[in-house]
Amino acid sequence: FFWISKGAEATLSSLPLSDIAALSLKDAPISLWWEKDGEQKEAVWLDSYLAPALGEYIISYIVPIHKDGVFLGIVGTDMPCSFLATTAGRIRAYETGFASILNAEGHVVYHPNYALGETIRTDKEGETDISERMDAHEGAPLLSYSIRGENRKMAFGTLRNGMRLCIIAPDREMYKGQNTLLTHIVWIIGLSGLVVTFIGILFARRLTKPIKKLHAVALEMQAGNLDVGLVPTTRDEVGTLTESFMAARDQLRQKMDVLYMEAHHDGLTGLRNQTAFALLEKETDAQIASGNAFFAIAVLDVNRLKVTNDIL
Repeated sequence: FFWISKGAEATLSSLPLSDIAALSLKDAPISLWWEKDGEQKEAVWLDSYLAPALGEYIISYIVPIHKDGVFLGIVGTDMPCSFLATTAGRIRAYETGFASILNAEGHVVYHPNYALGETIRTDKEGETDISERMDAHEGAPLLSYSIRGENRKMAFGTLRNGMRLCIIAPDREMYKGQNTLLTHIVWIIGLSGLVVTFIGILFARRLTKPIKKLHAVALEMQAGNLDVGLVPTTRDEVGTLTESFMAARDQLRQKMDVLYMEAHHDGLTGLRNQTAFALLEKETDAQIASGNAFFAIAVLDVNRLKVTNDIL
């Protein structure tokens, strides 16, 4: 007897039996299971084949029945490949990833881009089909390959019937999150670099600004202007340097005042000496030349000046 249930139907319906004796191995692939299982002693999964009674490809799980060494028949169940295709077709991975089913020889049972029985050929030169790569990487977590110029990753497992269930997704989708994270990290590093650079510029300006002022004051002092001043604006090393610089200026100005007094006054009497008189004469000549001279000359006759001077 031969009973079937299509789709989600709960009831079984009977189909007429096939006359195995009338079938030829060349004309009816369904007879293969009969010829094969006459020799088999244990249950076996058969590869996909076209079932004439159903008009579609199926896979079968069959158990041979023997009594006293004599083959009596088989008990088994069939599953349409269309059912496997529908079930696998619902599987999605990432955005465009999909599932496929290959038989033990690497031929397609279901694939959204290949027909039943075809083989999947990769871009690798000299590689006949993807099953060679799968045989070499059995048990590996992921299989990398390229097809039609697209890099993909495949995770697969071998089922009890020898078929392989494969989950496939493009590299660009698998590493999209990682690439996005990497892009964010690059942006963060770049922005951090800009912030550090900006802070460094501000800090450098803050550091160099008082140093430039010190340099300007030094140039003024070098030109002879000891009245120029600079007030420390910070309490750091630059502020300490400014205070020390201003203290050195004050000491230098005091020394210059003492030297000026000694150079233009008599050390004994404290009166202006000939050098001071010559300087005053030069200044007066300049005033006369400019027309803005205001001065007077007094002539004094001091009796016994020499004696008085000697006494002093």
